[in-house]
Amino acid sequence: MKIRIYQVNLGRDAAGAAFSGLSSLERRGRGKNVDSSIYDFIWEGTLAADDLEDVYEIFNGDLPEDYEGRTMSVSDIVGIESTEDGAPDEYYYCDSIGFKKVEFDPSLAGPEDGGGRMRVLRVEPGKAPEVREIERGLESLQHEVDGYIECVYPFDDPVALVVNEEGKLDGLELNRALRDETGGICDIIAGSFLVVGLTDEDFCSLDDEMIKKYSEMFASPEIFLHIGGRLHVFPAPDADSAG
Repeated sequence: MKIRIYQVNLGRDAAGAAFSGLSSLERRGRGKNVDSSIYDFIWEGTLAADDLEDVYEIFNGDLPEDYEGRTMSVSDIVGIESTEDGAPDEYYYCDSIGFKKVEFDPSLAGPEDGGGRMRVLRVEPGKAPEVREIERGLESLQHEVDGYIECVYPFDDPVALVVNEEGKLDGLELNRALRDETGGICDIIAGSFLVVGLTDEDFCSLDDEMIKKYSEMFASPEIFLHIGGRLHVFPAPDADSAG
């Protein structure tokens, strides 16, 4: 069983949800809704467990060597990776008695130290955009763009484009054109790039609205041809975008 564990970050838990059962949250007027933003991603791995009760016993007994969280308790979230292609992961709340299935958005969770994962949009030359969940941190960003990163902020939304700083100098394949308000081309990105969310201090996951908006904006791969001494941009054939 492959699982992920999330625990409430006590420093962000203004409402005192940590260690509370779902019925307690409901009595306090919160309903049985889980606030994903107060959780930290703690651990991910595969266990020799048949069910969630086995998971609970493992994380209150013989803990995995690389596990650094609290022993499992009420309010913890366990995500179970789906075994069916295309099906979403399922998330379960460790309740006062047993586990209850809940709605949980892992893209809103993230450790206080800047670790954890975030949901981004990766755009490669010749391909349609792809939603990815990546580790936070510089090394992960560099890996996704194959080199040193540079951030550009061409849009009014709280998003940034993370690009390869030397993509053009290194002759990476041209990817997408950036356009101004009139539709004129103001820049061209070379190599793969990421669309990431922004907070006041750091990068963050994209929400569903931004995923949809920028997936549509960069949906069509583009080809670049020099004609008559000028660079022209054309939509790539549909067959290419299916790759």
